[in-house]
This record gives sequence, structure tokens and C-alpha cells, in this order.
Amino acid sequence: MTVVRFSVSADPDLFDALGDCLLSAGAGALEEAPGALRAYADTPELVLALHAAVAEFRARVDEAGLGLTVDEPEVSEIDGDWNQTWLAHLQPEAVTPTFTARPTHSTDVQAGERTLWLEPSPAFGEGGHASTRLAARAVERAALARPGGRLLDVGTGTGLLALVGVASGFAHALGIDCDAASVQAAARNAELNGVADRFDVSGINLVDVSGEFDLVVANIIVPTLVELAPGLVARLAPEGRLVLSGLLAEDAASLLDRLAELGLSELTRQLEGDWCCLELGRS
Repeated sequence: MTVVRFSVSADPDLFDALGDCLLSAGAGALEEAPGALRAYADTPELVLALHAAVAEFRARVDEAGLGLTVDEPEVSEIDGDWNQTWLAHLQPEAVTPTFTARPTHSTDVQAGERTLWLEPSPAFGEGGHASTRLAARAVERAALARPGGRLLDVGTGTGLLALVGVASGFAHALGIDCDAASVQAAARNAELNGVADRFDVSGINLVDVSGEFDLVVANIIVPTLVELAPGLVARLAPEGRLVLSGLLAEDAASLLDRLAELGLSELTRQLEGDWCCLELGRS
């Protein structure tokens, strides 16, 4: 299908919560317009997922009796070039204390900046969301602590987390994603940053990944993290670390219970707003 704009008008007081809802449903990034939030979708499945997420969000707002409004979404096809539409809202993002994720159209690199270049695409993980920043910081810390190690990035999206990893000291990264557009985007970003020889990208499933990794990272919604948990743990080296992001702090307990069944325990927890990033190791 052609790329469509998915727009939701709402009371501005709900923008943060609505934005989290859309991102959790799979929106790669959001654009704020007067009185509305916009996402972009290039598959019918994503459009349906966004519709379902907004319907659930509207129901929760109604139940809370807040007197705030969330309108029915409006979906429209985009005229012209997708990249040019996407460029309009992408901005450089400081994803860790060291690295700035910078879209390729933004060439005003600051003095002393360590830049990770990202080509505009509908893939998730351009650095503007708290879950991505939390995961990126955890990856950077792990790479600095274990230089020369191996990283597995599950649901790699733009490849940003793997790029942080190899730029921070990991010898090699493998990024996997079930979305073909994300695989293409991550591979292109590996080339743009000159690390294609150290960062492999694939559309294979987690169960088909072989070998062990010093760090496994997944920035994915909680139901998928629970589903993938056995495979994530299976890919950890004996002293490996698992970093999980994409979850709200209130959902951490149920996820930790599942991972405890698989022999992992929480080592650290980082928060940004309502979002949470967990680092785990073998008990």
C-alpha cells in the first residue's frame, strides 16, 4: 500500500499518553500538529494496529471521566515523496551522553559531536522516544564494560542500538527484524556509518539465530518480550546481559516474573518518565 498519514486529534493534555500508545502499537515516530498527533504507516497491519490502540485509549479516557476528548483517527494518503514528508519532523536526538542520532538531511553537525547517521525511513528507533534512549544508554554502558564483545539487537528497526554498540566498543553486532523495511533501513544505516563489516542485518527469526552474545537487547512492546523471552535467554553467553526496553514501569513486575522462571534476575533499572529499561543477568 502507499504510505498514509494517521492523525488523531485530542486534548493537548493527553498528548504524552496518546503518543506512548501510538508508539507501543508500532508507530515509528510521531509528528505533532496543532491539536493532533500524526503517525505514518506503510502496511495495512500497522494501520489496523494503530486504530485498535486508539480505540482502547479512548475507552480508557472515557472510563476515567476526565472530560478530555480524543477524536476518531483520520487516515489519508500522502501525496509526493515519502522521504520528504518524513524529513519535515525528524530532528537530531542526543540518544546517549556520547552519541547524537542525526537524520541525513540535518548536516549542521556540532563541534565535538559523535554522530550516528540515520536515513529517514518508517522503521522505529530514530532516537526520539524514551524507550530508545534508555536502551541506547544501556547498550553504551555494556559495550564500554565489555569491549570486543558481541551484540544481538532483536527488533533492530533503524539499527540505532546496534550502531551505538559497535561505536562504543563491541566487535560485532547482529540486528534482526521481521519487518523488511526495517532490515533495509538498518543495513543502509550500517553503510552510512561505515560499520557494515561489523554490523550484520537479517530478517531471520530469533529461533534461527545461532551462537551466544555478550549482550542481547530488545526494545519491543511487553507482549512480544514475554513471547520471545525463552529465545532471548537462550542466546545469552554464560556471563551475558539482557537489556529490555519498550515497557512501562507498571509492566515490569510481570515481565520480571517470566524471566525469573528462565533463570534471570534484575540487575539494574533505568526510568525516563513512565518508561522503563531493565538489565538482567543469570541468577
